[in-house]
Amino acid sequence: MFTDLLDFAVQRQPLQALGWYLAYLCIWLLLGTGIGMLGTALVGAATYAEGYDTGAMIAGASVVCYVAILGWLLIAKRDQGVLNLVLVAAALILGYWAGGVGGLVPLAVLTTRETARP
Repeated sequence: MFTDLLDFAVQRQPLQALGWYLAYLCIWLLLGTGIGMLGTALVGAATYAEGYDTGAMIAGASVVCYVAILGWLLIAKRDQGVLNLVLVAAALILGYWAGGVGGLVPLAVLTTRETARP
């Protein structure tokens, strides 16, 4: 389930794709929390509510970058067909609207697609 998580050229089975999703969601939770906390500290929020809003805004904006990087790593090892590109675009849109929870779902589906043959 959690084998070859860093190998983006692997075609995964559905259970392996679920493991990939869970692993990268946990990574995002750690990264997003750290980025949000760092951004809040740099801004110097005066109140708890202001700090929360600033951190949530920064972490929410950075999830799109996270999903875009993962999408690029996955699509580079696969055929750049229409369906694969639609999955990456859907990941970016869902990443913007639903955060890492939604943005990683189309990428997990993309990991089950065939890899490009050399």
